[in-house]
Amino acid sequence: LGDGAIASFTSNWTSEQILLMVKKRIKQIFVLYDPDAEAKAGILCDQLSAIIPIVEKISLSDGDPADMTEQEVKYMRRDLFNE
Repeated sequence: LGDGAIASFTSNWTSEQILLMVKKRIKQIFVLYDPDAEAKAGILCDQLSAIIPIVEKISLSDGDPADMTEQEVKYMRRDLFNE
């Protein structure tokens, strides 16, 4: 998704990845997983909300975020970041 994006590349994450977000002093995070990993995305959001001020889960109705077109990414970034 461009600058400022972090990818776990799976629906799993590690404590080291969360610690890195804390060290980087991340203030806002959007969690976007495949539709079949919605439950895991919710768990991650719950964990992150204890240490990051703004956490939002974004859901796709179908498809894989990795398959988004450049135009879809631009639209999402514009919607999320008012770009």
